[in-house]
Amino acid sequence: MGSSHSSQPAPVAAASYRIIPLVANISFFGRETEMQMMEKVLLPERDTRLTVFSILGIGGVGKSQLALHFTYRHLNHFNAIFWIPAETSVKIKGAFEEIGTEVGLLEPNGGQGNLEAVAQRTKKWLRNYGQDTTRYTYDDGGALYGNDADSEHAGKICDTCGGLPLALSQVHRFISALNISLDEANRRVTGLEAFVNVSSELNDLQQTDYYHPTGVPSLWDESLHALNPSCSAIVKSIAFLDPDAIPEGFLRLFSENNSQSGQQARATSSSEYGCLHLHDQTVLQDLDQKQHIRIFRSVLEIIDDTFPDYDDSDRLVTSWPQCKQVLPHVLRLSILCSPAGSYGPAVLLKLGELLERAAWYLQERGAREEAARLLERALNIAKTGLQLLNDSPESGDRDEDAANATIALDLGELESAITNSLGTLELGRGNFSKAQKLFEDAIARRESMGVIDRETIYMKRNVGVALLSSNSVQPALEIFKESLALVEQKLATSDNPRQFHEDLAFCYGSIAFALIGTGQLDEAWDAAVKSTELLKQSYSLKSPRIGDCHTTLGNIRLLQGNLQEAEIFLHQALDIRVEACGEHEETALAMHNYARILKELGRTKDAL
Repeated sequence: MGSSHSSQPAPVAAASYRIIPLVANISFFGRETEMQMMEKVLLPERDTRLTVFSILGIGGVGKSQLALHFTYRHLNHFNAIFWIPAETSVKIKGAFEEIGTEVGLLEPNGGQGNLEAVAQRTKKWLRNYGQDTTRYTYDDGGALYGNDADSEHAGKICDTCGGLPLALSQVHRFISALNISLDEANRRVTGLEAFVNVSSELNDLQQTDYYHPTGVPSLWDESLHALNPSCSAIVKSIAFLDPDAIPEGFLRLFSENNSQSGQQARATSSSEYGCLHLHDQTVLQDLDQKQHIRIFRSVLEIIDDTFPDYDDSDRLVTSWPQCKQVLPHVLRLSILCSPAGSYGPAVLLKLGELLERAAWYLQERGAREEAARLLERALNIAKTGLQLLNDSPESGDRDEDAANATIALDLGELESAITNSLGTLELGRGNFSKAQKLFEDAIARRESMGVIDRETIYMKRNVGVALLSSNSVQPALEIFKESLALVEQKLATSDNPRQFHEDLAFCYGSIAFALIGTGQLDEAWDAAVKSTELLKQSYSLKSPRIGDCHTTLGNIRLLQGNLQEAEIFLHQALDIRVEACGEHEETALAMHNYARILKELGRTKDAL
């Protein structure tokens, strides 16, 4: 929209020339911030230059309505107003021909003259980015329907469609046509399918939108079909991610994948990218099963490579920011994987391992309920993969059968690991008997496959921890000693004894805990010292593992009445926790332990 500015801000005479093919929308709602920005830039003031202002946004977000509302609000501020449809070059040229005829520069049905040059010149407008039009917020979407009592139902509808104005307008027409309440509409318009499925009740409504006859199901068809192969591949990959905050790195990786396959694309220069749920769902529903599985596998590879592995002490503390950034996309894949039977065992194995890793991060952050749900999902995925392999006859191809056997073993071990992680969650909740049962189930799963390894021994120690936590001290001590014997057996036959130092350390540390429970403090001290010396061979002195050792040594000295040494050990443990873990429940526990020794030393104020 251009304006030839006058020297006064007051309205000029009514426009002599107008071509506006749409009537004013009396239902236009909100957008005052955008209107004020347009008024500041476009309304005639002192400048005589032609001003160019562009409105950006995804289809259906309200760009045309914003321009139309501005046009009718300020008809008398401009001496000429022309509305040019720009969907195709043919429409653009036709509009300029109509303008030329309107202002008397062209004869009706006359020669084209400078029409081509004028049309080409307008392309420059597209590079002037004035205003990026966004969706309605939850509150705006609720207010759109004008009823505070029903704002919750309206807000849910707005949330479902991502605040897309076109979709909200469609629901409004749906409510009016059927004369139903917002509560009833909320029940009938559930999920993205209600908007993007062409045969849904909402889209079956015959009453079309005067301003936008294209409904949500076909809203982006023309744009999507016009993409080159490289951009189309990226858009399809994006649909498998959480649309609210897509890291720039993912887009670059998608672009690199395309380049490797001979396609070229540019990557964004921003740190994050947002998309629309409805848009993603539209893209997904157009994929056939083969395309869906292929793209899912490709995106899974990228997310699996991006999500951090466990660090030196099975804690992801140093990687929390990266875990937090990638987690929504992990959860998105877990949802899109249903039904899991559509995917091959190898894909299910990788996804299950990723979900188990993500659940550990959630557990570390104290989100145990969310972690449990993700672990249950991962467990079902692992079981589905095993069932697929069990139901498939041998192919007769030696290499293929060997690969499937390896995948089956890995899936079985994954199922065992997930069961063990569920036990760890129950242990943290204080459900010691349930935790013990899960640990025993995890061990039985591994032993049924003939797997007696370091992981199996670790799970046996977990059984002992569950027993010790429920005050069954002597049975726990026997379990810990049995675990130690198994490690020593492995150590005696190993070509790399050093790899078992950590396992020995954990066994001695567990035995020290149990001996504390039996009152054998000197023996507990000796076991704790052995554990500490072994761990120092594998970890830095600032590792959380060494912090665990200092805590155990400090607690033993406290029970022995040696308060000065206890204070030194517990203070060292606290320093390590603060530096290595930051805001973590184990940091809080270290503070609590140090407060106890301060109290014993008579420093009550410091303890508080």
